[in-house]
Amino acid sequence: MTLRTDLRTQAQQLRVLVVERDARAARAVIRAVAAAEPEWMVQSARSAGDAARLVGRRPWDALLVAEPVWEEHEELRKAVEAFPDLAVVLIREEDDAATSPLPVIARSALGTPEAAGAVEAAVRQQRRLRHRSTMLRWLEREARTDPVTGLANRPAFREEFAELCAESRRRGLPAALILFEVVGLRVVNDVHGREAGERLLHRIGRIVAASVRTGDLAARVDAGRFAVALGGADLVLARRIARRVAHEIERSGQHAGEIPAAVSIAVAAGKDPDPAELWARALEELRQPRAVPLPLAAYAASGDDGPSVA
Repeated sequence: MTLRTDLRTQAQQLRVLVVERDARAARAVIRAVAAAEPEWMVQSARSAGDAARLVGRRPWDALLVAEPVWEEHEELRKAVEAFPDLAVVLIREEDDAATSPLPVIARSALGTPEAAGAVEAAVRQQRRLRHRSTMLRWLEREARTDPVTGLANRPAFREEFAELCAESRRRGLPAALILFEVVGLRVVNDVHGREAGERLLHRIGRIVAASVRTGDLAARVDAGRFAVALGGADLVLARRIARRVAHEIERSGQHAGEIPAAVSIAVAAGKDPDPAELWARALEELRQPRAVPLPLAAYAASGDDGPSVA
C-alpha cells in the first residue's frame, strides 16, 4: 500500500464531530456528509458546551463547526487546544473571500467531493503539524538532556540554576549548590572499558536524582561531575543532602557485580544567592583534598558535617 493510498484509507474512516447552531442544522450537515462519505463516523453535539466535553471523551479526527459557533464559544476553542491531532474545519454560510486561519467549507458545498477532500486535507495537515511539533519538542528535550544519565546537561543546568537563584532572591530565601565528582572515573574507563564507565555514571545519576528533594535540580555537568541546585536550602540542609547522596553512591557499589564508587563533594550556599559566585566557590572547594568524604564513618565519628564553603 502506498503512502497516498494509506492516507486515503485513513481519511475514509474519519471520525467527525459536527457542531451547529441548532439540531436541525446539525442533522442537515450529517445527512450531507454521510451521503458523500458513508464510511465516516459522524456525530453531532447538542451545543458548543457539549462539544467541548465530547472532544475529551473520544478520539476525533475532525471538528466540523459552524463559523459563528466557533467564534462565539471560547470554551470550545480551549477544549480543542488540548488535542493537537484534532483538525477544525469551519462551515461558512457563503463562499466569500474572507480569510481564516482555519480551513473553511461553504455550507452550499457540503456533501460534495470537494468538501470531503477539504476535510481530509485538514486532517492530514493537522497530523503533519502534530508530528513536526512532537519532533521539535523531542529535539529540544534531547538538547537539554545528558544522554548517559538522563539528567539535565550543563547548558540546561546553568540556565535553570540562574532562574532558581533569582527566584530565591525574590522570595528572600537562601539557595545552595552541591558538586559531586566521581573518584577514579578515568581508571574505571581504562580498566573496565568506557561502557562500564557509562554504566557507573548512569547508576550515580539515578542515585542523585532519587536522593534529592522534589523540585531540586540535578544534572551531569562534566565527564564525572554532577551538580544539584537547591532552592530555599541553607548550608546545613545542603550538607545533609550531600552526605546522603554520597552514602547511597558508596553503598550501591557493594552489590554483586557493581563497580565500587566514591565521590568528592563540595557545598556552597548563600542568603543572597548569585549563581556564578556559588559555582566558583563550590568548584574551588571541590579541588581541595578535604572535599573527599571517604570514609564517611569518619565524619559521623567526629561530628563533622562534611566539607563546605563558609
